Amino acid sequence: MKTLLFYSLLFSQLIFAQYTESHRNAAKQLLKIMNVDKTIIQATDIIFDNFSRNSPNFSQNEDIMRKYFSEYFTYNALEDGYVDIYCAEFTEDEIIKLSEFYSTDLGKKLIIKLPVILRKSSELGEKTVKEFLPDLIKEIEQRNNDVENAEENGKG
Repeated sequence: MKTLLFYSLLFSQLIFAQYTESHRNAAKQLLKIMNVDKTIIQATDIIFDNFSRNSPNFSQNEDIMRKYFSEYFTYNALEDGYVDIYCAEFTEDEIIKLSEFYSTDLGKKLIIKLPVILRKSSELGEKTVKEFLPDLIKEIEQRNNDVENAEENGKG
Protein backbone atom coordinates (compact mmCIF):
# COMPACT_ATOMS: atom_id res chain seq x y z
CA MET A 1 0.00 0.00 0.00
CA LYS A 2 2.84 2.41 0.88
CA THR A 3 4.48 1.67 -2.48
CA LEU A 4 1.25 2.46 -4.31
CA LEU A 5 0.92 5.73 -2.40
CA PHE A 6 4.54 6.64 -3.18
CA TYR A 7 4.11 6.04 -6.91
CA SER A 8 0.79 7.89 -6.93
CA LEU A 9 2.43 10.92 -5.35
CA LEU A 10 5.40 10.69 -7.71
CA PHE A 11 3.12 10.40 -10.75
CA SER A 12 1.02 13.36 -9.60
CA GLN A 13 4.19 15.45 -9.25
CA LEU A 14 5.20 14.59 -12.79
CA ILE A 15 1.80 15.61 -14.09
CA PHE A 16 1.83 18.90 -12.20
CA ALA A 17 5.39 19.61 -13.37
CA GLN A 18 3.99 20.24 -16.85
CA TYR A 19 3.22 23.88 -17.54
CA THR A 20 0.81 25.48 -19.95
CA GLU A 21 2.14 26.85 -23.20
CA SER A 22 1.21 30.39 -22.15
CA HIS A 23 3.08 29.94 -18.84
CA ARG A 24 6.17 28.70 -20.71
CA ASN A 25 5.88 31.51 -23.27
CA ALA A 26 5.64 34.08 -20.47
CA ALA A 27 8.81 32.64 -18.94
CA LYS A 28 10.59 32.74 -22.32
CA GLN A 29 9.55 36.36 -22.75
CA LEU A 30 10.86 37.20 -19.27
CA LEU A 31 14.19 35.54 -20.05
CA LYS A 32 14.42 37.59 -23.23
CA ILE A 33 13.62 40.83 -21.40
CA MET A 34 16.23 39.96 -18.76
CA ASN A 35 18.86 39.38 -21.47
CA VAL A 36 19.66 35.97 -20.02
CA ASP A 37 21.56 35.09 -23.19
CA LYS A 38 24.02 37.90 -22.47
CA THR A 39 24.01 37.18 -18.75
CA ILE A 40 25.16 33.62 -19.43
CA ILE A 41 28.14 34.98 -21.37
CA GLN A 42 28.95 37.37 -18.53
CA ALA A 43 28.55 34.58 -15.96
CA THR A 44 30.94 32.45 -17.98
CA ASP A 45 33.49 35.26 -17.90
CA ILE A 46 33.08 35.52 -14.12
CA ILE A 47 33.58 31.77 -13.77
CA PHE A 48 36.71 31.91 -15.91
CA ASP A 49 38.05 34.89 -13.96
CA ASN A 50 37.59 32.93 -10.72
CA PHE A 51 39.31 29.89 -12.23
CA SER A 52 42.24 31.97 -13.43
CA ARG A 53 42.69 33.57 -10.00
CA ASN A 54 42.40 30.34 -8.03
CA SER A 55 43.83 27.61 -10.25
CA PRO A 56 47.48 27.87 -11.20
CA ASN A 57 47.12 25.42 -14.10
CA PHE A 58 43.96 26.98 -15.49
CA SER A 59 45.61 28.86 -18.36
CA GLN A 60 46.99 25.67 -19.90
CA ASN A 61 43.47 24.21 -20.10
CA GLU A 62 41.44 27.36 -20.66
CA ASP A 63 40.96 26.71 -24.38
CA ILE A 64 39.49 23.26 -23.69
CA MET A 65 37.16 24.63 -21.03
CA ARG A 66 36.04 27.49 -23.26
CA LYS A 67 35.28 24.99 -26.02
CA TYR A 68 32.98 23.00 -23.73
CA PHE A 69 31.37 26.05 -22.19
CA SER A 70 30.68 27.51 -25.62
CA GLU A 71 28.94 24.29 -26.61
CA TYR A 72 27.09 23.31 -23.44
CA PHE A 73 26.73 26.49 -21.40
CA THR A 74 24.79 28.57 -23.92
CA TYR A 75 21.35 30.09 -23.83
CA ASN A 76 20.10 27.65 -26.45
CA ALA A 77 21.36 24.70 -24.41
CA LEU A 78 19.95 26.03 -21.13
CA GLU A 79 16.72 27.76 -22.22
CA ASP A 80 14.33 24.88 -21.53
CA GLY A 81 15.88 24.37 -18.11
CA TYR A 82 15.56 28.07 -17.28
CA VAL A 83 11.94 28.07 -18.44
CA ASP A 84 11.20 25.08 -16.21
CA ILE A 85 12.86 26.79 -13.25
CA TYR A 86 10.90 30.02 -13.68
CA CYS A 87 7.64 28.14 -14.24
CA ALA A 88 8.24 26.09 -11.11
CA GLU A 89 9.09 29.10 -8.97
CA PHE A 90 6.59 31.66 -10.28
CA THR A 91 3.00 31.57 -11.43
CA GLU A 92 2.27 32.81 -14.91
CA ASP A 93 0.83 36.01 -13.43
CA GLU A 94 3.98 36.58 -11.36
CA ILE A 95 6.16 36.06 -14.43
CA ILE A 96 4.12 38.64 -16.32
CA LYS A 97 4.57 41.10 -13.43
CA LEU A 98 8.31 40.41 -13.40
CA SER A 99 8.41 41.11 -17.14
CA GLU A 100 6.63 44.39 -16.52
CA PHE A 101 9.16 45.30 -13.82
CA TYR A 102 12.18 44.39 -15.94
CA SER A 103 10.77 46.56 -18.72
CA THR A 104 10.92 49.65 -16.46
CA ASP A 105 14.00 51.85 -16.19
CA LEU A 106 14.79 50.44 -12.74
CA GLY A 107 14.35 46.87 -13.98
CA LYS A 108 16.63 47.55 -16.95
CA LYS A 109 19.21 49.03 -14.59
CA LEU A 110 19.05 45.90 -12.43
CA ILE A 111 19.60 43.74 -15.51
CA ILE A 112 22.71 45.75 -16.39
CA LYS A 113 24.03 45.85 -12.80
CA LEU A 114 23.32 42.24 -11.86
CA PRO A 115 26.47 40.74 -13.42
CA VAL A 116 28.58 43.36 -11.62
CA ILE A 117 26.75 42.61 -8.36
CA LEU A 118 27.28 38.88 -8.88
CA ARG A 119 30.98 39.36 -9.61
CA LYS A 120 31.45 41.58 -6.55
CA SER A 121 29.45 39.13 -4.42
CA SER A 122 31.65 36.30 -5.62
CA GLU A 123 34.78 38.29 -4.78
CA LEU A 124 33.38 39.13 -1.33
CA GLY A 125 32.63 35.47 -0.65
CA GLU A 126 36.07 34.45 -1.86
CA LYS A 127 37.76 37.09 0.33
CA THR A 128 35.71 36.07 3.35
CA VAL A 129 36.54 32.39 2.94
CA LYS A 130 40.24 33.17 2.56
CA GLU A 131 40.13 35.08 5.86
CA PHE A 132 38.73 32.20 7.93
CA LEU A 133 40.06 29.24 5.93
CA PRO A 134 43.31 28.79 7.91
CA ASP A 135 41.37 28.66 11.22
CA LEU A 136 38.80 26.32 9.70
CA ILE A 137 41.50 23.96 8.46
CA LYS A 138 43.22 24.01 11.88
CA GLU A 139 39.99 23.21 13.69
CA ILE A 140 39.13 20.36 11.30
CA GLU A 141 42.65 18.93 11.60
CA GLN A 142 42.42 19.16 15.39
CA ARG A 143 39.08 17.33 15.41
CA ASN A 144 40.47 14.63 13.09
CA ASN A 145 43.50 14.21 15.36
CA ASP A 146 41.26 14.02 18.44
CA VAL A 147 39.12 11.34 16.80
CA GLU A 148 42.22 9.38 15.74
CA ASN A 149 43.69 9.58 19.25
CA ALA A 150 40.40 8.50 20.82
CA GLU A 151 40.17 5.52 18.47
CA GLU A 152 43.77 4.51 19.18
CA ASN A 153 43.29 4.84 22.94
CA GLY A 154 40.04 2.91 22.78
CA LYS A 155 41.71 0.03 20.91
CA GLY A 156 44.77 -0.17 23.12
